[in-house]
Amino acid sequence: MNYEMRITKVAVLPVGGDLFCTEATTIEIVDEAAGEFIEVTQSNDDAGEGTVRFAPEEWERVRYAMDYMMSAIAEHQIKEKE
Repeated sequence: MNYEMRITKVAVLPVGGDLFCTEATTIEIVDEAAGEFIEVTQSNDDAGEGTVRFAPEEWERVRYAMDYMMSAIAEHQIKEKE
């Protein structure tokens, strides 16, 4: 039998931060026997732990919307500095 290695979970956090720090976000490939999807989890002292799940077929639009909203924030910040 052959085996392969798959990375199924990554953490995004401040340089030098711990995995359990409040700024840490984990992105994980999950499969509950109905197909793989992405789960994003972030823990925050103020908001508690939150999880969002994305199926592959919805990810492109969700990512587009997230990028769009981040661009809107950046534009707003530029206008505030003017």
